[in-house]
Amino acid sequence: MFRRISNVNSMKVNTVSFSSVFQIGDSKEITSFTSGLSLQREREYFAGNEGTFNSPVFYSKPDFLPINESILIIKQNENPVITVGDIEIIGVTTSSIIHIGSSNHIYGDNRLKHIRQLEDRKQEEKMNIQINR
Repeated sequence: MFRRISNVNSMKVNTVSFSSVFQIGDSKEITSFTSGLSLQREREYFAGNEGTFNSPVFYSKPDFLPINESILIIKQNENPVITVGDIEIIGVTTSSIIHIGSSNHIYGDNRLKHIRQLEDRKQEEKMNIQINR
């Protein structure tokens, strides 16, 4: 792993949550993984069986397409030090990564299933007609 020195004057991070990583220094590997279920309803009620993590969204493996191109990279680092002034971050969440330093491999995976339950408009119209009579 190619290493450089990272020099940061000051850093302020307010919140790090939900499988996020705040890494200072070199690392060989960083992995963060989050699964979430989001349910939105027009009418507020709790039924008790709001959802499960049985959906293929949560257990299928991602398909990464192979890179079939040859890539030529030529770089010349005249200064082995990366210097940054001040960093201020409000929040890092849901498998995100703040990393100051060198790393060989970073893997982040966030799987979120959104469910939106809308009221049946035809049923609602029937109810309004009956109430208004």
